[in-house]
Amino acid sequence: MIGKGRLLAPPEFATATTTAARLDFTWVNNAGTDSTNGTDLLTILLYNPLKQSHVQAVGVATRSSQTYNMTVPAQWSTDTVHVWVLFVSFDGKINSDSRYLGDIEIQ
Repeated sequence: MIGKGRLLAPPEFATATTTAARLDFTWVNNAGTDSTNGTDLLTILLYNPLKQSHVQAVGVATRSSQTYNMTVPAQWSTDTVHVWVLFVSFDGKINSDSRYLGDIEIQ
């Protein structure tokens, strides 16, 4: 776990590596239509155990956008990385629990 909070938790995510040095994320907006949670901002953390290194993307997409394509270091090609996501409120004051998405091999 990389984050714990009281904001609406991240939904299930799908990840894919359809392009070299890129991870594609998709999810369903789980915020209610009468909620401001659609403006929550996505944060992603990738950890590469082989390189003992991590990269993060902070506030890169809104919950309601339902997709994000993340460029990763080219030297990570063929490495397996661990992936976590969480959302932070638009004002940056509240975050959700993080969700571990598992490990995925980078193309």
